[in-house]
Amino acid sequence: FIQSETYNDINEIFGHIDDDIEESLKVLMNIRLSNKEIEAILNKFLEYVVPFELPSPQKLQKVFKKVKKIKIPQFEEYDLKVSSFVGWNELASNRKYI
Repeated sequence: FIQSETYNDINEIFGHIDDDIEESLKVLMNIRLSNKEIEAILNKFLEYVVPFELPSPQKLQKVFKKVKKIKIPQFEEYDLKVSSFVGWNELASNRKYI
């Protein structure tokens, strides 16, 4: 039941499914897959992921306006296709910003 629901949800998200995705979905529905096999299949789906837009330093300062001297790090090394949020630890104030 869960597998068919998941399969239907993925079909709704993608709309049009090409043969490569269809084959990957059929393999992914196997409950006896190893972690390596699952990771390889999910990496195929990364090309379809739309990364979120990185907020500008001005937007971050506006969000954290109560913090007087916030140090915003460089976010170029973030892979925004696999991240669902941006966060960093500020060592000087011993705070975590998310």
